[in-house]
Amino acid sequence: MTDVEVVKHFKKNFKKEIFHKLIRYMLIKQVHFGESNHVNNLTNTSFYNAMQGYYKSKIDGIQKEYSEKRDKREARLKERIAVLEMKIQELND
Repeated sequence: MTDVEVVKHFKKNFKKEIFHKLIRYMLIKQVHFGESNHVNNLTNTSFYNAMQGYYKSKIDGIQKEYSEKRDKREARLKERIAVLEMKIQELND
C-alpha cells in the first residue's frame, strides 16, 4: 500500500475506542512499576491523571483506604511515643 492508501484506509476505519486504547497502551508501557510511584515520576503522574477520569470511584476508594491505614499508623505511633516519653520521665526522676 502506498502512503496515500494507508491514510485513506486509516480515515475510513478510524475508531475512537481503538485510539483511546492505543493511548492507554502507550501510557502503560512508559509507567515504571518499580520503586517509583505516581507522585515522583512525570510519566506516572500523567498516567494517574488519565486513569482518574475512568476509575475515579476506584481510585477514591484506594486513597480512602490508604488514608485510614495512615491515620491508624499515626495514632499507634503517637501512643507509642507517649509511652516512651513517660518511661523517659520515670527514668529521669
